[in-house]
Amino acid sequence: MLPFLAGLLFGILLGAIPITLPSGVQVRLGSAGGAFLVSLLVGHFGGIGPLRLYVPAAARILSRELGLMLFLAGAGTTAGVYLVEILTQGSWNLLVAGLLVTFVSTMTALVLMMTVYKQTLLSMMGSLSAAMTNPPALEAAQAQAETDMPTVAYASVYPVALIFKILLAQLLVEILSKYLT
Repeated sequence: MLPFLAGLLFGILLGAIPITLPSGVQVRLGSAGGAFLVSLLVGHFGGIGPLRLYVPAAARILSRELGLMLFLAGAGTTAGVYLVEILTQGSWNLLVAGLLVTFVSTMTALVLMMTVYKQTLLSMMGSLSAAMTNPPALEAAQAQAETDMPTVAYASVYPVALIFKILLAQLLVEILSKYLT
């Protein structure tokens, strides 16, 4: 447990460090982004200093499944509070806009993966799930596969996609707040 706790502590500290972009805008990875980045490093190097990292397969599977269930339950209960209210107020345009953005970006990504990157179907399933930072999509893809190719592709794309989204969201807020106020 010590490598995990040390990794979390280092991650929280790393996430608090502001990154100043050339435009003067400051972004941070945040505690989750910092912990994720440090966990990638700990996983790569196998530990922190003399503390070696070993997690039994059963514990990894339990953590992943439990984490996914808790995440989806939390997201669902948070979104569900306002769902009926938003839909009864005639905000169907938000639902349609979300559907269109998701459809267009997914189709664009699929075309690029097939034509430019020449990925296999299983790699595309994993890569697209990761680009959307969507663990339930990975679970669905993996359930259709007999190999771990979707998971390997997911693991290759997910770190970049997650960190990019964390930084992009903050950057968009800064840019839009300057131009819209």
